[in-house]
Amino acid sequence: MRTLLTAAVLVSSTASVAAHASAQPIGRLGAIGDSLTDEYLEQNYGSYAESWTEILAELRGIDFGPTAADAGVGNWGEPRRQGFQDNWARFGDTVNVDDNDSTSAITRGQHTGLADGILNRGVTHAVVFLGGNDLSPFHGPYAQVYNGNWTQQQINDYVEAMIVDMELILDTISVGGVKILVANSFDFGDMPRVERDFPDDNGRLLGSALYNRYDERLRQVAADRNLPYLDMLALNRAIFGTPGNETNELIVAGVSINVNDGLQSNAATAFVADDVHPRSVVQGIWANAFLTGLNLAYNTGVPLLTETEIVTNGDLTPSGPDALDGQIGDLAQYVTLPSVANTEPTVTIASPSSGTVFIVGESVAFSATATDAEDGDLSADISWTSSIDGTIGTGASFATTALTVGTHTITADVT
Repeated sequence: MRTLLTAAVLVSSTASVAAHASAQPIGRLGAIGDSLTDEYLEQNYGSYAESWTEILAELRGIDFGPTAADAGVGNWGEPRRQGFQDNWARFGDTVNVDDNDSTSAITRGQHTGLADGILNRGVTHAVVFLGGNDLSPFHGPYAQVYNGNWTQQQINDYVEAMIVDMELILDTISVGGVKILVANSFDFGDMPRVERDFPDDNGRLLGSALYNRYDERLRQVAADRNLPYLDMLALNRAIFGTPGNETNELIVAGVSINVNDGLQSNAATAFVADDVHPRSVVQGIWANAFLTGLNLAYNTGVPLLTETEIVTNGDLTPSGPDALDGQIGDLAQYVTLPSVANTEPTVTIASPSSGTVFIVGESVAFSATATDAEDGDLSADISWTSSIDGTIGTGASFATTALTVGTHTITADVT
């Protein structure tokens, strides 16, 4: 007795594009940024606070590469110094390059260093969170805008120079299939130090125009490249308020956090002692924001930190239920996903060939590939069915000797 098996046509109406097949985990996460992303261990406040990169490495096991100490090299050199091998963020760095600027991310080689990590060290995902220093009172034109000395056109021209360099950064790291999340800037006018140095609410509202314009342009750059975008500007305005309408406290797991101050001796403040850098509780919220962006855009499947974890990691004792959603909303609202057309996956059966005849009991080998424009290789998720025997196997390949006598139409399906 002989069994006729007919290889099926490609997946068509049975292919589903409404859901991701499975989580696509982060292999190694790279970062480009400034002191808000740089490891706090490099600064004196690192003895009592952590950045979001350190928090994700510690509490979620996210791999940014080994620290210099773990790698046995003592110091990576600039800009990484003692930190993680593929966290290229550096305290004080800017986007914009000019003739006298030795502290731009480009001059320091953040972009080329991370590109090397993507090609040679297994970096699969990257976060770019940079630009606040360019607009700040410490490096940028904030004072001129605050005092009403700049026109909107001057603001636009200044931001446009930043955008040119940001495009270079993004183009340089867009190699090796890396998955990139772009984030805009924290408005430095929300920092207690800036509020003290620039006390006029109306002036700080003028200063916010710098950050608003950067948001507009960077959002467009991300959209043009089909990259997901995290609105850190809006998130931090939800946390800290706006000039003249500042928030006084944030309740996290029942703990009241003073968002208008920074004291080394008081863990329940939102900033470290310099009144510029957010303390661990706020950085923990930021860590969740970055995870939300990566999870939504790339289905990385990393669980968010609980409020209890955030507070405990900030050297505080949780004393109540979760409360953040009621104050700042669902973090998903701050993520804009690229408007890429969701195409059907393509499934191709390699074997057996259509019309192949087998003897009953003979081992029949099946193999196929499945690819998707958004999710990549889905071959491991293929489901095989026979028009006679129903489900007969799963995955990219398998073999069976148990096919029933008859003419089979074999279908390879992926969702």
